[in-house]
Amino acid sequence: MKQINILYLCLSLFYSYSIFSINKNSIYNTNFNLTRQSKELQLRSLDSLINKTKDVKSFKNYTLQYINIVLKQNKHNIAASKILNWCSRLEVEFNDYDFAILLLNKLEKHKKNINNTYLLGGIFQQKAKAYFNKNNFNKAFENCNISIKSYGKSKKDSLYKADAIFLKGQILVKKNNFIEAIKNYELASIYYENLNDLHYTFFIKTAIISIYSKIGLNEIAIEKLLDIIDKKKSLKYNIGLTSNYYNLAINYRAIDDTKKYKEYLDKALLNKEISKDNDGFIPYYQTAIAEYYLQYDSLNKAEKYLNKATIQIKNSNANSLSIDYFNKTKSFYLYKKNQLKSALYLAQKTLSEIENNGDINSKKELNKLIFDIYLKKNDSKNALKYYLSYTQTKDSIAKINTISVVNYYQTLSEKEKEEQLKNDKIVLLKKNNKTKQQLITAIVIFTLLVFIIIYLYWNRLIFLKEKKMQVDFSQKLLLAQEEQRKRISKDLHDGLGHSLLLIKNKILSTNDLYTVNLINEALEEMRSIARILYPFQLKGIGITSALENLMRKFDKNSDTFIFGDIDSIDNLLNVEQEVNVFRIVQECLSNIIKHAQANSARVTLKLIKKNHIYIKIQDNGIGFNYLEKLNEDKCLGLKTINQRVDFLKGTLNINCLKKNNTVIKILFPLK
Repeated sequence: MKQINILYLCLSLFYSYSIFSINKNSIYNTNFNLTRQSKELQLRSLDSLINKTKDVKSFKNYTLQYINIVLKQNKHNIAASKILNWCSRLEVEFNDYDFAILLLNKLEKHKKNINNTYLLGGIFQQKAKAYFNKNNFNKAFENCNISIKSYGKSKKDSLYKADAIFLKGQILVKKNNFIEAIKNYELASIYYENLNDLHYTFFIKTAIISIYSKIGLNEIAIEKLLDIIDKKKSLKYNIGLTSNYYNLAINYRAIDDTKKYKEYLDKALLNKEISKDNDGFIPYYQTAIAEYYLQYDSLNKAEKYLNKATIQIKNSNANSLSIDYFNKTKSFYLYKKNQLKSALYLAQKTLSEIENNGDINSKKELNKLIFDIYLKKNDSKNALKYYLSYTQTKDSIAKINTISVVNYYQTLSEKEKEEQLKNDKIVLLKKNNKTKQQLITAIVIFTLLVFIIIYLYWNRLIFLKEKKMQVDFSQKLLLAQEEQRKRISKDLHDGLGHSLLLIKNKILSTNDLYTVNLINEALEEMRSIARILYPFQLKGIGITSALENLMRKFDKNSDTFIFGDIDSIDNLLNVEQEVNVFRIVQECLSNIIKHAQANSARVTLKLIKKNHIYIKIQDNGIGFNYLEKLNEDKCLGLKTINQRVDFLKGTLNINCLKKNNTVIKILFPLK
């Protein structure tokens, strides 16, 4: 047994000696292999971490480490392939286009070392997409052109080249160059057809149609949509058919064909229900039909489809677009049902939710609805706020549409001009003399046009100058009249009034009460005349109290019930402005007493946002023809009101008809 143990010990010592007798060169080779293996292991670990991480900060850190290692190893194609995959994640998952551009710029520095045309084209295409999503359309256009040139002729390259051409079309749409956009869309469509890619072929044809719809060529859009629908039916290809039906309905609505509009809305909903797609759009089409019935005042049918949409939403079968559209339409439904509080809450909530998603038409509609609700609730302050938002949004839409249409026709015109110039060059070579005559005629016409323009411009300047002089004269006349009235009023009060008081005091000693009463009446009448001539109480008690006293006086001395609501505007106006406001209200109430045969009249004076004053005077009288009265020589009151409003640099709006009530609205700035 001892012999066996000794033998085992000897063998162990021999084995240990063999291990530790490895030469220095073998140790160096082992360390080198271990270093290489550690780099590969590090790349695999980083790749695994990149794929698993959901944290954007960690994602950025790992990707930068990975790229630095790979580029140091001169594995440029691998770096390009990885970055292209990561860009998709940055776009969809993290929404971080800046970091995608940073990675692509880092890779672009090594483009000479990338020998794969698919990868090279992909780098610039991804950059174009990132800039497109950042709304930097010039940079996007520049990189897109480089991408198209970088792709090769292989089938794989052709597919991605088609994508790049389609992206270029999208960029051109954003730049409002619709002719070139349509050309690029059609070229991309040819690529997809050659690759037998039906999905993108139909998708791009639909994109072309959307351009025609956008610029108001709805008949062309309808014709092309019907053609696409027929082709899809013949091929039994149902993808996108629902949206084709819906877009067809919208185009029919644009040309006021309500029958076809409803027909294709029904087809869109039916096709969506049959397809059983779980994309959350069934309530969208149900809401669209509800909106149709709301437009034509069929509330019961609208309610029916809104209830169907509600069930879908409660069952979580709706996407965010469907929910926003449903909430907007439900707001209008509640408004028509006169449930103002619920309508207002839902409309404001929906407006807040769509504030950042670019749905500008919905913003316009919701601002208009909220304005109507506040108007119905007699909340003029909030109504004005939303009316301003509505008009601003409406003007923005009109401006965008106008620019789109003008750019389309301008580009079309430029293309036609290019063709025309080619033909003209041939004609010019043959008809030199005629060209000279045309040139002379053009110069003469141009000169005449210049003279006409100068003449019209000069006449306009004279007209504006005369108008300004007329306005200045009217304002000076008003000021002179007020000054004269002030002087006469003061003279009456200080002169005749003083004399009457002396007479009264003299007669009091005789105890002739009858004469004293007569003198008191004369004094009161003289004071009344003095007050009418010039309202000295403006200085004593302020404009607000003066207007309230004026209303009480008219109410007391007439059969018309006069009431109102007047905000305090003391110390906000200068003397001339106070006098003009007082005179306007005085003249309006006087006209109501004399001519309106009204039972009641209301005066409203509001301070709006501390920088505007709004006056509204309304009666329930017999009304009058404003233009007819304004043109009468005897009708000085209305003309004076107009002049005083001009003096205040305000706007005057008179709503009146014969046998109807009259509403006078005045808005002017404080400064």
